[in-house]
Amino acid sequence: GKTLAEWGFRERHGANVLSVRRRGRPLDAVATTPLRFADSLLVVGTPRRIERLREEAADLVVVAGWRTSQRLRC
Repeated sequence: GKTLAEWGFRERHGANVLSVRRRGRPLDAVATTPLRFADSLLVVGTPRRIERLREEAADLVVVAGWRTSQRLRC
C-alpha cells in the first residue's frame, strides 16, 4: 500500500489523520507506514469535509461524523 503522503490524503480530502490502528494497535510512524486493508484511521476535519469523505471516497468507510450536538462544553 501507499503512505498517507503518497496517497495525498490531506490534499485530496482536506482532513488530517490523527492516528492509524492496525489490528487494534496504534501505529507509531503514521506518516511513513504504508496503509493496509482494514487499517482504521482517526480523521479530523470540518463537518463538510467528513461528509465529503463519506460521499466520495470509495476506498474508505466513514463510520461516524461530527454532530453539532456532540460539541464539548468547557
